[in-house]
Amino acid sequence: MPQSHLEVIGIAGGSGKTSVGHLLAQALTSESRTAVVGALGVGFPMTLGEGDPDAGQAGWADPDVLRRTLAGLRAQGAETVALAIPRQDLRQGRAAGLGLDQAVLTELSEASDQDAGAVDDLLRSPGLGWAVLPADDPAAARIVPGAGTSLALYGLGPRPPDGRRPDLWVGLTEFTQLPRGLRLAVITSGVGGDQTGEVEVPLLGACNAANLLAALAVLRTRGLSLRTALHALAKVRGVPGRLEGFGRDGAPLVVVDSACSPEGLSRTLTQLRPHCRGRLILVCGCAGATDPGLRPRLGAVAEAGSDLVILTDDNPGDVDGDAILAEIRAGMVHPERVRVERRRGIAIRIALTLAGRDDCVLIAGKGQATIQDLGAVKQRFSDRAEAVQALLEWTGGGR
Repeated sequence: MPQSHLEVIGIAGGSGKTSVGHLLAQALTSESRTAVVGALGVGFPMTLGEGDPDAGQAGWADPDVLRRTLAGLRAQGAETVALAIPRQDLRQGRAAGLGLDQAVLTELSEASDQDAGAVDDLLRSPGLGWAVLPADDPAAARIVPGAGTSLALYGLGPRPPDGRRPDLWVGLTEFTQLPRGLRLAVITSGVGGDQTGEVEVPLLGACNAANLLAALAVLRTRGLSLRTALHALAKVRGVPGRLEGFGRDGAPLVVVDSACSPEGLSRTLTQLRPHCRGRLILVCGCAGATDPGLRPRLGAVAEAGSDLVILTDDNPGDVDGDAILAEIRAGMVHPERVRVERRRGIAIRIALTLAGRDDCVLIAGKGQATIQDLGAVKQRFSDRAEAVQALLEWTGGGR
């Protein structure tokens, strides 16, 4: 099969698959040209903070299409592929025949019995060299890789859980959320002996600490010293549209994220708050295709988690945009304090106009998407591009 000529790292579990895949693809670039297949598309990820993977998606529903995708990446010069495995495809066993070299699991806290059985099957895939598991997840505690597969554990503490004796341990002795990034003091044991080191990365959110440790564990399984692996991680620049930060010191921190559900927006606001020295200003809306019953809940979350809310259009489609924003405001205690500007680009600029140098502006909902669905009109629009332009205008204003 074409993918037999590639090193394939499969990433399964709950949230974090896409982020781990992109972090790995960026960190591995210096030693192995690495492509990524996942929710954001197929291709070679950005390494300098510019550009996106190809917008095309691998056809997981058809394993033959996926094999052709991998063969195409190989033809483009890929030596390694970081492959995010959707939960549905994990359950249906579609990854078992791909000849994975490594399997990485992100959090499994919401895993069902069906998920657990599929993970067991995945970790018993013939030829699997390493299984990289999250030590802090109770659901991962019972997982034992198949014979011949080495075990790596990663976690937010300095030592592996009692009773677990992994071949490699990657943990933290200290973790700091900086205004524009994360600082990790890392300890590893097993492969290469005990080693300690420190790294700063321009990533946001405590969730990315675990994602970075998962990526670091993979780098260490490849025989890299901790110093070399941390040097590679220090070069990563995050994931397009996933808690993606823009701006420099002396200007507001602007963050673009794809959170569009009440639960997702709540998590994003919680992750971002420790990075804010001033106010947290939120720009958000709700898609026309969203269940109307979720809109008041999103409004309640937006009001509770931020200091100022600016409501705007987010793919209203054929649904009346004013009605959508009214339903969001219906869930707020003080809807009169909310600013409304349906033109999304102007709403982003209003947020930056109101922001001081210590404030954070979160633009939530669209993430890396580049189309605004206005019903009969499908307009080219990018939150990421608008964030960059609004920051340039803010800086040019001499604030």
